Amino acid sequence: MTMNTAARTLIFGGTGFIGGHVARRLRDHGAPVTIFKRASTRAHGLDGIRTTEGDLADFESIRRAAGDCERIVFSAAYYPVISRNADAQVALAQRQIENFYEAIDPASDVVFVSSISTIGQTPDGSPADETTPFDPRRLKSTYFRVKYAIEQESLRRAAHRPGRTVIVTPSAVLGEWDVKPTTSRVVIDVARGQVPFKLRGQVNVADVRDIVSGIIAALERGRSGERYLLGGENTTIESMVATICEVVGRKPPRLPISFGLVRALAELSEWIHVAFRREGSPPIPVVGVDLMENATHVSSAKAARELGYVHGLVRPAIERAYDWFAQHGYL
Repeated sequence: MTMNTAARTLIFGGTGFIGGHVARRLRDHGAPVTIFKRASTRAHGLDGIRTTEGDLADFESIRRAAGDCERIVFSAAYYPVISRNADAQVALAQRQIENFYEAIDPASDVVFVSSISTIGQTPDGSPADETTPFDPRRLKSTYFRVKYAIEQESLRRAAHRPGRTVIVTPSAVLGEWDVKPTTSRVVIDVARGQVPFKLRGQVNVADVRDIVSGIIAALERGRSGERYLLGGENTTIESMVATICEVVGRKPPRLPISFGLVRALAELSEWIHVAFRREGSPPIPVVGVDLMENATHVSSAKAARELGYVHGLVRPAIERAYDWFAQHGYL
């Protein structure tokens, strides 16, 4: 892959899973990188990378950080873990993304990292792509409404900014360095024996290393105002869990469970979490159920055609994730 190693890239969300991988890849190729982070956030595994502190609610901190950066990767969007007060949470995310676009140089190139959650399901079950419509109102999780709203804002901005604004939508991503476990958490749960039931359904799962290659390709040559779906292996939830079981040395679950029952348990889990004012994410978040139930097979043909995007099988990512979690005390 041809990479611009002269222009400085500012990464929002660079201490997170995907953003951290992008930062390390650019650093390892000799490209200048700056990570925008909150003062309270630790930077794990990001040696040799410049950091600047700020907050998405602080216009001036964004403006200062972006001052000498020609390119920006934004992977720091607000992530609601509780599906309560949806309108307020969507409004907060909207203010943050508007603040971001107002503060940065209009001529800078932006890759906005969205989510597979903004891609719908096809009526006949065939692979979805960037043109497959999605209606966030049909799902209970606030997460989907937030992701859809800020992606739409990015598309609106793309029509007016002189710099490129490119949107990428990664599928479910697995791999190492998922410091605050997100999608790779399934590897931890299976390794701990916390997945006693099997769910049936389609899913697309990608290696984080492939996703990073797609993001950098979008930064180099993505077309402004376009969405690029960065997918991986089309499989099933049952098959993915079985592969993880092979890697971690567990027997795959045999007792089936319906999405309806899992949803009821998730809503109860979330209610208890809120009622007792517990910190963090509930044991069975509603967003997780919605993500699994809305999962589908996808096509990355557009990204392959325009960006040269290539993906492999997901098992190597599962193996690296398991090894990393084991080495860092997550298991």
